[in-house]
Amino acid sequence: MLSALGFIMIGGIILAVVALIMLIIASIRKQPKKLSIILLVIGIALPIAATVVGLVVSPDSADYTVTTKAEGKDFIDNATTKKVRGKTLEFKVTEVGDESQMGVGLAAPGGFNVLLPVTKEARKIKVGDTVTVECNAVGDTFGIPAVSATLE
Repeated sequence: MLSALGFIMIGGIILAVVALIMLIIASIRKQPKKLSIILLVIGIALPIAATVVGLVVSPDSADYTVTTKAEGKDFIDNATTKKVRGKTLEFKVTEVGDESQMGVGLAAPGGFNVLLPVTKEARKIKVGDTVTVECNAVGDTFGIPAVSATLE
């Protein structure tokens, strides 16, 4: 959705530039300017409208936010794979585990882990960072509640 808005913005800017050139040429040749003015107005309106729609539609916050132990415990106690799949979780990293074949393990407040695939971005995460992930599954890893996720 947001990428489509980006293309609309770029298209509007290009249209406005082309319309401005058409308006200049029409002025020099003393021809009617109605079409170039209409295109210029549309070219200016498209990026403005796309920006407004982007601000209204874009998600400003995650579906779940975990900043305290109580919030973390409440989240993991009520979380099921069906309930959290595709939802976003924002949390503050309390501990970073070693990289393994399973991925990068991050401890979240409330005693659960978030397992991420090994990526450059996941390797850069440090204790104290606030991370937003998209949840894939919930389960137990060696008796510790865990959320399998990907970075947003």
